[in-house]
This record gives sequence, C-alpha cells and structure tokens, in this order.
Amino acid sequence: MTSYTDTIATLGTAHVAGRTIAVTGSNDGTTRVWDLASGRQIGAPFTGHHLQMVTEIAGTPVAVTQSSDDIRVWDLTLATR
Repeated sequence: MTSYTDTIATLGTAHVAGRTIAVTGSNDGTTRVWDLASGRQIGAPFTGHHLQMVTEIAGTPVAVTQSSDDIRVWDLTLATR
C-alpha cells in the first residue's frame, strides 16, 4: 500500500463479492480500497474526505467519510466493481 503521500490514519475491512477488502484513510485526504489477497488498490481513491469508519447499512458494506462540509456514505459493492 504505497500510493499515499502521508500516513494512514484509519483502517477498516469488509467482505465484498467473496473477497476481503481493506479501506484505508490517509492524512493526505484520500480514502482507498484494497484487495487484501493481491495487495492491489481497487479503483480510484475517494478524495477530499477522511475515512471515519467501515460498517454495513441494510447488509451493504459502506465506507463513511467526512470533510469539513459534509459526511458521505460510499457503497463498497460499487467501489469494488
């Protein structure tokens, strides 16, 4: 996990489509999704927000991020396609 320009401040894991993923948030303002089996990043990072937690809403794994203006909920099943 070498794509960051600052330290990783938060980390969560989830199971999506039969694989285990990690979601990491950095002090550089990015949140990234990783396939733990391969160690590769999945998709583009979420930018401008800080990862607060990984949880489930109605059985769907989500990442909750925060900026100075708002809170966003990212559907991890969409982020990992």
